[in-house]
Amino acid sequence: MSGTVMEQIGTERISVNARLERVNPNGTTTQIGSWNNLQATGFFWAWERVHFVERGHDYRLTLTATVFRNGTSETVSTSRTTKAN
Repeated sequence: MSGTVMEQIGTERISVNARLERVNPNGTTTQIGSWNNLQATGFFWAWERVHFVERGHDYRLTLTATVFRNGTSETVSTSRTTKAN
């Protein structure tokens, strides 16, 4: 798994929460991992982690990033689903 957040120059800090879920055949999800308060100073954050999963299932990685700039913060979220072959 990996994730990257790049913000505007002047960003003071980025804090990211990551959540890994297995997507079950009935559409529900089961959380299988979470990593909170992953920090970076400046305007660039990158993260990579190995996590073993079962083949044949779909998995969703969701990143929620809070960006701090000029005394304010903004939170954005993105996710990606992929099948483990």
